[in-house]
Amino acid sequence: MDKMRVLTLLTMAFATFTMWLPNGYWWARALVTTSLVVSVIIDIIHVQRLRKERRESS
Repeated sequence: MDKMRVLTLLTMAFATFTMWLPNGYWWARALVTTSLVVSVIIDIIHVQRLRKERRESS
């Protein structure tokens, strides 16, 4: 796992924890949403890079 993925997962874990506190903070929900979006973008870039490498090797 690369540094960006670890950072995203830590952010999501922290934000999810704060979201379930008695007065759920709006910024915690924003952090979770942002982390999910960043995670999906990282996955898309990673998959495209793998496809490109596979295409070049064959």
